[in-house]
Amino acid sequence: MKEVHNTIHPFEIRESSVRKGIHNKKRIRNRFHKHFI
Repeated sequence: MKEVHNTIHPFEIRESSVRKGIHNKKRIRNRFHKHFI
């Protein structure tokens, strides 16, 4: 079980980091919009 988890783990980390990056970009863009408008 642990070996399987180790092989899957790096992919999960990349997936979550990509999602966080997209979320952060949206949040920053929204902040810019509020600031300029």
